[in-house]
Amino acid sequence: MTEHRLPERTQVLVIGSGAGGATTARILAEEGIDVTLVEEGPDIDTASIDSNSIDAIERLYRNGGMAPILGNQNIAYVEGRCVGGSTEINSGFWHRLPPDCYHRWRSEALLDDFSPERMDGYFQRAERDLSVSLLGREREPVSSAVFRRGIERLGWEYLEVPRCQRDPAASAFTAGAKQSMRQTYIPRGLEAGVRLLSGVKVKTVLHAGGRAAGVEAVAGADGHRQTIAADAVFVCCGAAQTPALLRRSGIRKNVGDNLCIHPMIKAAALFDEDIGAHDGPLPMYQVKQFSPTITIGGSVFTPGFLAMILSDNWEANRNAMLRWDHMALFYAGTRGMNRGSIRALPGADGNVVIRYRLTEADQRNLSVGLARLGELLFAAGAKAVYPSVREMPVLRSAEQCRALLRDHVPLRLMSLSTVHAFSSCPMGENPDLCGTDSHGRVNGFVNLFVNDASLIPDSPGVNPQGTTMAIAMRNAEHFMEGWRRRALRRARSRPPEILITGAPGWLGTRLVELLSDGEARAEHVTGGDFADKSVRCLALPSIDPSVLERMSDDVEVRPGDVTDPASLREFFQGAEGATLFHIAGVIHPQRWTRDFARVNADGTRCVLEAAAAGGIKRVVAVSSNSPLGCNPDPQHVFDETAPYHPYMGYGRSKAAMERLVHEAQANGRIETVIIRPPWFYGPHQPPRQTLFFQMIKEGRFPILGTGEQRRSMAYVDNICQGLLLAASTPSASGQTYWIADERPYTINEIVATVEEVLEAELGTPRPKRRLKLPSLVGDVAAAIDASLQAAGVYHQKIHVLGEMNKTIACSIEKARAELGYRPRISLREGMRRSVRWCIANGYRL
Repeated sequence: MTEHRLPERTQVLVIGSGAGGATTARILAEEGIDVTLVEEGPDIDTASIDSNSIDAIERLYRNGGMAPILGNQNIAYVEGRCVGGSTEINSGFWHRLPPDCYHRWRSEALLDDFSPERMDGYFQRAERDLSVSLLGREREPVSSAVFRRGIERLGWEYLEVPRCQRDPAASAFTAGAKQSMRQTYIPRGLEAGVRLLSGVKVKTVLHAGGRAAGVEAVAGADGHRQTIAADAVFVCCGAAQTPALLRRSGIRKNVGDNLCIHPMIKAAALFDEDIGAHDGPLPMYQVKQFSPTITIGGSVFTPGFLAMILSDNWEANRNAMLRWDHMALFYAGTRGMNRGSIRALPGADGNVVIRYRLTEADQRNLSVGLARLGELLFAAGAKAVYPSVREMPVLRSAEQCRALLRDHVPLRLMSLSTVHAFSSCPMGENPDLCGTDSHGRVNGFVNLFVNDASLIPDSPGVNPQGTTMAIAMRNAEHFMEGWRRRALRRARSRPPEILITGAPGWLGTRLVELLSDGEARAEHVTGGDFADKSVRCLALPSIDPSVLERMSDDVEVRPGDVTDPASLREFFQGAEGATLFHIAGVIHPQRWTRDFARVNADGTRCVLEAAAAGGIKRVVAVSSNSPLGCNPDPQHVFDETAPYHPYMGYGRSKAAMERLVHEAQANGRIETVIIRPPWFYGPHQPPRQTLFFQMIKEGRFPILGTGEQRRSMAYVDNICQGLLLAASTPSASGQTYWIADERPYTINEIVATVEEVLEAELGTPRPKRRLKLPSLVGDVAAAIDASLQAAGVYHQKIHVLGEMNKTIACSIEKARAELGYRPRISLREGMRRSVRWCIANGYRL
């Protein structure tokens, strides 16, 4: 099955051939993409080998099955290292994702496009392809029958667990019985054209500027190094190896910091009857009485596995081996309550350190699980229970077991294991948690993806293979949608008529949305010819363009940077006579104030020079209120004749930007218009605006002084109306316009309006009190802000607090008179739409 020659280039490179990687490679290849699938381990025909044998453990398992998770109690962890990954060594049990996970992941990880209805079809397809089936009570083995007997005597809830087997009555470890990736998706992928390379270890992902260029890999016994170039890279190495590879490649944000596991404790039980557990199908049933926190079920049995459990107290238990045919193995597992970490050892050749510290809650749950398991086994007729706990005597009664509900087993005495690890690169839109977006694209990259169990946001409480495969299908199809759109766009491309920098930012995204939706645009602009215009956007190479490309086939996204003349020349190529909306800018830099001048001023200079050279007809540049600073008193409003009085570094950079725009107009090479929107609000908002809603909801938003200071605000659709009017009004050339809502609002009015909207939309009562602080707090914050910025440092919260006791208000009369500007969305309606957008997109308010 395996090729031995590494290609120099491929369209898509998939690293890892387990549940995520094999699924990804198969789907993409069946869509006609050139796919190379690389696997570190060997290619072994698992249809001809007993996957539970010593030979299989040596050849199929990573480190021969010796991969401990370090912590306050070490945990044995096993993972596959072969073609097919861990699907070749696991039990083949199959679970769908529990319903509670959908809501929790949407709420905590801000996971988008993920619901039971959305995922149901993917589970169905995987279940069909892997022959997922039930054994049925009429064929239950003795070990399952006695287990069920105990459950029913206690009246507990339980279910039969499906398995990935064509013949569910066979042992999952019989050669060829289990429908692993090596038996299903990998053959299908090869038939579709996948190039499979085993024995190839990827050392690092090569990348620059937010784009993965390929990988550096080592192949063969001689350790030959080679680079494989790729248009897109999928990392599917599993919950331990995926974050390790990314971190070795210098990609670390939210990578390897959120590891979740299902710790498991086992026990052997002795019965009067001959159980024959070694020769039958896998145990059928799982206790759901205590789920999702605790699950109880039957475990794989071999005499060797029995000896391992008895070895915890070997001298006392060794004679039990003589009755091994009357024994069976069982487990109690728990949804881990902590978060662990994955780290690649510096200088070590691929070695990984996995850490997870068990909590008191984990200790309690494992003890309770063991107690309930023992209680069940004695109800089933067990004569003795041998727990995998050092220094613990053989349990002879249910009363002894129930004592563990009170006297929890010390962690240091437990012999624990896990085969379920996940969540080390969680997917979602939560910037504080997630390593990828909602479809597995690594943050900061456009063509690097994760598509394995690492993406699962937290512990699902069940075997994760089904969830991993369903997610991989969903993400691969999402990738294909973008691939097809780009191919179609290349085939039917036409010269752009509208150019936009700063998309997919907040305002830029909404502008593209309105340009693509005639009905929505008509709500705000009745004049101007903007129907069916071809749009080209400039986006940083690290930003996913799909949010824009999905809006219309007439939207093209080109990677680039406003400070990079080369990418700007390419951006403006073939765009003679087009209109440019220059929206790109830095409002709140991550740390250094130098970014203000670099992007807002120097970037604008580069844009204007390239636009003039490219024959652009008109540039509509987005400025701010900050070049004018703050009003001298609460009743004053700025108009377009007000002199510059920049507020802090941002204001100075925007004033410099405006001067550059005026110079370009004066030189006669290009038409320009400047618009000055103040405080934005509306759909596609960044996290800071969501925090604004949360603070008001909780009564934590600071109102400085009387709260009667006024602020002009601008709903994004009102700004877009101003942009389109500025672009289409001939007499606007060379002019500057304030674009805002109909009138300024007091801080008290803004807060009260948001409170009312949140109460109406969420049903939450208004806070009993508001956070009111002396106006002096704003003055102190402004002084600290000025000192920090003088040292080149920016602190967003201090900066914003320093503005909160000031009036920043403007008049829109010039735009009304000369452009016909009529803001259609009021504060209340705009806030209502903003809150509804947050709710629809899973933001927690």
